[in-house]
Amino acid sequence: MIGKFAVCVGGGETAIFGHLPECLIFVICVDAVQRLAHVALIVWRPYNWSSLTAVEVVMSVCEWEQFEEILLSSRYRLTDSGPLYGPVKSFSIKRNSKHQIILSTISAGNAKTSEVEWPPGTLRVNTDVVYFEDYLGCTARAVGVIGFDHRKTDNYISGGSVTKQESIVGHIEATFPNVTVDMQVDWFINMDDGSLLWPHSKRVEEESTRTVRWISGNDELILNSSDNMVKSGSSCFALSVAGNDIIIGRSHSELNEGPKRGYILYKKETPDDVRRKIKDCVSFALGIYLVYVGTAGFSKDGGLGYFKSISAYTIGDRVFEIYRSPAAPLGFTYQGELDPALTSRIINSLFDAYDQYRFEDVFWQYWHAHCAPYHAAAVHYGAAIESLQKRYIEVSGKLSIGSILLKKDWRELRKKIILLLDSGGFSESEAKLLSQQIDNLNRAPQKVVMERFLDSLDIPLGALELSAWQQRNNAAHGNELVEDGHIDVIRGSKLLRIMFDRMILKMTNASDHYVDYYSPTFPVRRLTEAVPAHD
Repeated sequence: MIGKFAVCVGGGETAIFGHLPECLIFVICVDAVQRLAHVALIVWRPYNWSSLTAVEVVMSVCEWEQFEEILLSSRYRLTDSGPLYGPVKSFSIKRNSKHQIILSTISAGNAKTSEVEWPPGTLRVNTDVVYFEDYLGCTARAVGVIGFDHRKTDNYISGGSVTKQESIVGHIEATFPNVTVDMQVDWFINMDDGSLLWPHSKRVEEESTRTVRWISGNDELILNSSDNMVKSGSSCFALSVAGNDIIIGRSHSELNEGPKRGYILYKKETPDDVRRKIKDCVSFALGIYLVYVGTAGFSKDGGLGYFKSISAYTIGDRVFEIYRSPAAPLGFTYQGELDPALTSRIINSLFDAYDQYRFEDVFWQYWHAHCAPYHAAAVHYGAAIESLQKRYIEVSGKLSIGSILLKKDWRELRKKIILLLDSGGFSESEAKLLSQQIDNLNRAPQKVVMERFLDSLDIPLGALELSAWQQRNNAAHGNELVEDGHIDVIRGSKLLRIMFDRMILKMTNASDHYVDYYSPTFPVRRLTEAVPAHD
């Protein structure tokens, strides 16, 4: 038997998820029939997570998703081909180089399909489903299946023929009965580019036992031997986010080779929306877009309760071309340092303000600005900044930031304007068009709104940042660049990104400092310090 357990270690005391009985030890052993052969030893000890100084976390989950191994075992067969050509005789499933899930099927040459032929240009949510079933009655399903290639092959010697088809799958999922889910793991790619210095370590011990028996009649000679291997290294960070005890870490999967793989491990089963928010906040804190590829739930005794793997969204693979660049310093001692207190503050502050400021949309704009071409990035950063402004005005109640006149004064003036329109002899269509524009008269120019917004946050902008803000819409309006203006466009985008970082960090009290990615050597500055001009 091969045993494996992993322990995350920090300096000082030892800790674990929540309060559990002293020295409670159990083994996680995932069903070998499912080809998940890891066996993990778990040691829990009481600890108060609110005073976390070190972490001893026991990980009994797989290092990486294994939907291919599960579905391609001899247990599963494709029972309902849905929109595909069927009945299906055999299938294979895998991720391609674009991190999409690809389902390949083989059926008879005369196979039929029930796929609806949608008119070209039809926009719809794809809910087409393909079902799988094993001999125990467990089912899995592939959702959002769309065939993109099929061909019929004839064998003129045997007289037979087959139909081969390839399809993209939106996501694939399975639930296994009679398993109570106690912990959950989300998997990501693009987690770590190798520059992070993780504060906690993971220790893996592997032990293999070998028994040899020599038998002669009733006589037997037994020789037992064992080998032990220990692997350890700093590759994780344990923290609590709004009462959710989690571990963020880099994955070292031997089953699936690949760069930058990682996970977020949850002590308990956690709702999708909470995990999505935590992922978004961790992404912003680490300064890199985490590409979500799936999740799985496990029981305390190691049973796999469910899994779900999705075709990843990578912004056209642009996320793999940008460097990790956290908005705020994660440590002040080493480059790439991940200080637990600083990092936890950023993640928790963002999470606490997530719903209030609707960060789901804001972060979406932010990362697409990161990945946009240089000539268009300013437009995206500008939109993200204006979104922050609107959210702040709504939440703070400081509606005067976006207005020229106070509400009381504007109400009186508006009445007079309407009376003037009614008595002005305008045609009905003219009066209607003019009345629709009335409320726009009291909207302050964006330059004024920005100045008031920044004054409210106590964030001064320097001449460089103000210039970048004024020029942000050049790309949107198709304005031509001056000679050698490309460098200024790139620098302007950097400044707009810094403006966004300073604003969101100050709005949420996530940090007192920001990283100046405009200036050489990327100095750390206080939020109240503007980017200085350079020669």
